[in-house]
Amino acid sequence: MNISSRTPEGEPNRCPVCGNALHLDPSRPPGDAPCPVCGSLLWFSRPTPASLNLGRTTGGFKLNGELLPETGDGIPLIRSRLRLGRRPSCDIRLLAPNVSGLHCELVFRDGFWTLRDLESTSGVNVNGVRVTEAVLFPGDRISIGKRTYTIHYTPPASAVPSAPMAGDPSGA
Repeated sequence: MNISSRTPEGEPNRCPVCGNALHLDPSRPPGDAPCPVCGSLLWFSRPTPASLNLGRTTGGFKLNGELLPETGDGIPLIRSRLRLGRRPSCDIRLLAPNVSGLHCELVFRDGFWTLRDLESTSGVNVNGVRVTEAVLFPGDRISIGKRTYTIHYTPPASAVPSAPMAGDPSGA
C-alpha cells in the first residue's frame, strides 16, 4: 500500500513530516488518516492490481487474484474454489436480499478463474451477459444481485481456458 502526504515530497511508506516508517494493515480502506507518531494528515491509496503481488502466499494461501467492488474494499481470492452467497457457510458472504443463499462459485483451474451460477434466483452476469458458466478474464465485470465486481488476476501467458467464455451460447 502506498502512503503519501498531501504534498509531493516524501518517501513511500514513510511519514513525510517526521520520517516514521509506517506499517499498515493491507485491508485498511483508502483515504485520509493521521500519522500515528506526529499526527500529520496522510493519504492512503487503494492498491493497484500490479501492487497486489498476485501469486504470493498469504496466511498459508496463494493469492490468485482479487474481486474489486464498485465501492469498498477488494476481496482476495485465496482458495481454488470459492462459494458466494448469503449463507454463513459461504466463503464470500454477500449480505443483500437479492443474493441467493448459495448464489455462485468461482473455481481457479489451469490458471484461469471460472464462474458458475448455482441456480440462483437473480442469476449472474459477466460483462452484461447472463451466464450459467463462464471463464473470467482480467477486467471482466461480474454482476451478482445488484452488486458489480471487477476481477483482477494474471492468467498464464501460454494457457488456454478449458470452460465456456462469457456470452458463449454453450455457457449461457
